[in-house]
Amino acid sequence: MDKKIKVFASIFDALVDSVYIIDENYTVAFANKTMIREFGDGTGKKCYKWLYQSDDVCSWCRAKEVFSGKTLYWEHYVPRTEKTYEIIEIPLSSEDGTVSKLSIFLALVHQSISS
Repeated sequence: MDKKIKVFASIFDALVDSVYIIDENYTVAFANKTMIREFGDGTGKKCYKWLYQSDDVCSWCRAKEVFSGKTLYWEHYVPRTEKTYEIIEIPLSSEDGTVSKLSIFLALVHQSISS
């Protein structure tokens, strides 16, 4: 891991939110400590296999939009964790022209107010 990547990894690991990066083949290149605590270590695995125990790309997946340059903000319920997340997905372009997808999972906390 080169020095620049180590710096970014330490920044992402300091976040309380779950963060991961996949390449255009849906392979997990990085997951921060919070993501690993929530879902286990998926580095080197296909994201759909790691996060959803599926053998195919999820039908609702929007990665192709991100790989084409769009930044997305949306909500998604994950049955495995029984949580709804606000998801931010950002394209990351590298010097060689490849694009990766950075995903940030912010767990939404809903509190009921009792009288």
